[in-house]
Amino acid sequence: MTISSTNNFFNEISSNLQKRSSTNTINDSFKVHKESDVELTVFTQKIEGDYSTYSAKDLSNLSYNEIKANYEEIKEVLEARMEEAKDTINSESFKNYQKRLLLNDDIEVRGGSQDQQVRFEESFLFLNEDEITEDMLDTQYGKPTKEYKELQDLLNFNDKFKIVNYFDNDQINRAIYSKYEDNSQVFYDYSDPVDLDGSEDGYMGGSSYTIQGTDLKQILQSIEDALEFIDKYGVQKYKDPESSRFSSGFIIQGDEITIAGKTFSIYDVKKNENNDIKKEEIKETESTSEVKTESEEDIKPDYSTYTSAQLRQITFDEAKENLDELKKILEDNLKNVSKLNKEDTDNLLAFKAQLDKVDYLKDDTLNEAIYNKLQNISDPKVAVWSDLAITENIENLQNGNLDSLIINGLLIYASDIQINENTDEKENKNESASNTRQQKETTPLNLDSIINIVSNAAKNTSQTSQDTYKQEVIEAYSNFISQYNEIRDSLLDGF
Repeated sequence: MTISSTNNFFNEISSNLQKRSSTNTINDSFKVHKESDVELTVFTQKIEGDYSTYSAKDLSNLSYNEIKANYEEIKEVLEARMEEAKDTINSESFKNYQKRLLLNDDIEVRGGSQDQQVRFEESFLFLNEDEITEDMLDTQYGKPTKEYKELQDLLNFNDKFKIVNYFDNDQINRAIYSKYEDNSQVFYDYSDPVDLDGSEDGYMGGSSYTIQGTDLKQILQSIEDALEFIDKYGVQKYKDPESSRFSSGFIIQGDEITIAGKTFSIYDVKKNENNDIKKEEIKETESTSEVKTESEEDIKPDYSTYTSAQLRQITFDEAKENLDELKKILEDNLKNVSKLNKEDTDNLLAFKAQLDKVDYLKDDTLNEAIYNKLQNISDPKVAVWSDLAITENIENLQNGNLDSLIINGLLIYASDIQINENTDEKENKNESASNTRQQKETTPLNLDSIINIVSNAAKNTSQTSQDTYKQEVIEAYSNFISQYNEIRDSLLDGF
């Protein structure tokens, strides 16, 4: 099934983007994304095991076990970087860079955060504009640089690093770290949460859909409020029927708290008062990849208990490591799809799209980029649609119909693509590509922008305020839904 031939929805969006780029030069962000993802960091060439040569993004990609096993060394590197960058981070030009980031619709801003306040204030500067162009942003805030991208990644890792040693329960730290969403904030707001003195509102306020390092104080404050509530009113046994929504965050119910999908007694959640990890704890994490410790075996998740939404939150590395098991669970769920509600079905199909991309290409870097792109699309319907758009256009790239693609910030050329397929299919595609080489486009097809347009159409049409409705948005969403229903029916056919 193709999405480009069933109706003009994809082609209209692509055409509009091409027209926009014909009147303006190619977005500078294309070049920034391409340069910032290479192995050569802004410091030096990366040397495995020498963390002083790692970029901030490399440090953020380290596993929980590796950070814990090398905690003091990595801490020293991080503290030195933060001290060295202090003046630049506090500079007006870097703050302008952060403001620019917040005007990107890919950033999901939390209510009540500093990010929300800054975005609200900055959006007024462009209130009378139909669209915000790169040229406008360059004029207002200056051009983005690799140095500022690295500093923003450093702030992200600084926020993430504290999780490893924050609570005195290693299982809590590990669970939170596994659900951490890199670069989901711009201004990392560490303000103290409001103490609600154990009132009923304070007890019910102990919840969040996601967790960042900035939320750790909120968890402790919510625990304190819940304990005060229990002292006054006793344990409330109410269970939120939609508590699965908090599988990546936290929620307090009765005398238990579920943090990043794992449940603990609220009496066991305490801050680690020791600033350094004990040596005996470090030894526990120094097992090799071939020999797992008994504790690691004990914490292996039971994926059969996961909801469709929770399956979508599994990281690329985890999905790759447990691919066969997850495929079996997916197949079993699809066989019983008639028993699922619409939301669960949509999320299950989105998870199928993600899982199909784990070993789609021979380059794991590209597989991970596509997997993460689909995972980060909150609307599962948009994720399924986007998967087909990505698959079709990678085939177009292979066949020579496109010069290059942009997916999740990566600029991808035909020479980068090797699909895991049989030799005959590959030879046929290579021959087709050579025959159409002279007809290629000369401008990258920015799938990120196209997916963003579709996401916004879906998001805007779901708003309750009629003031936000625009005829063209409604028409775009209507076309998208029609196309999604076709894709959905095709995927479910036979189950």
